[in-house]
Parts: sequence; structure tokens; C-alpha cells
Amino acid sequence: MENYNREYRNTGKSWFMQGMFYGAMAGAAISLFDQSTRKSVLQGSRQCMRSMKEYLKNPNQTLQQVKEATGNMRATIEKIADDAAFISQRVEEMKNIPPQVAHVVKETKEAFATDQSEYTPPSYEGRENASRSV
Repeated sequence: MENYNREYRNTGKSWFMQGMFYGAMAGAAISLFDQSTRKSVLQGSRQCMRSMKEYLKNPNQTLQQVKEATGNMRATIEKIADDAAFISQRVEEMKNIPPQVAHVVKETKEAFATDQSEYTPPSYEGRENASRSV
């Protein structure tokens, strides 16, 4: 260990990473004083070992699962890219609408709003604004 320390000092690296490692080790050791934490760590370790054994027994199945997951991910990314391209295309089309057309649409909307308010029955006069969302 002393030889390692001399080599480490000679490389000019700080002790920060080594200090973090020692701190993590001390924290892990202290956390194991709690019985429920020990049980949880043991249970998690056993489950991990079972999974690893299963992967080692059936490498083809594991490889197939990885291929399926990457295929699904690729399909999802392609769908998102297609959707983004579609939206971008629609935005470009909307930019190309002449201002006159937009003005006509606005006038039409105002005309319909005016027509609707003209034909409102007297019994709805008090509730006219509450029921209409234009």
C-alpha cells in the first residue's frame, strides 16, 4: 500500500478521488450496522447473483432480449423523428400562408361571433358571456 501511495503522489494526482473512495467505503460499512439494511443488501445481492447465473446459463436468450430492447428503442426513436419531421413540415406550411388568408380567417371568425351574439335569445342575455367561448 505504501508503494502505491508513493506512485500515486508521483503522478501529481490529487487525493480527492481516493478520499471519496475511502469515504464511500466507510459509509457503506457504517450503514451495515442496521439490521434491515443488512437484510436488504443480502437479498439484493442474492437476486443479482441469480440473475447473473441465469444470464450465464442462457446467453442466447440474454442476447435476444438485448436485441429486442434495442430494436424497440430504435423504432421509438424513428417514430419520434418522423413525428418531429411531420410537425416541422406543418409549421413550414403554416409560415407560407399569406397574411391575406390569415386576415380573411380572422374576419370570418369575427363575423360568426357577431352573428351569434345578434341571435342570442333574451333569456340568455345574462349568461351570454359565461356560455360562449370564442
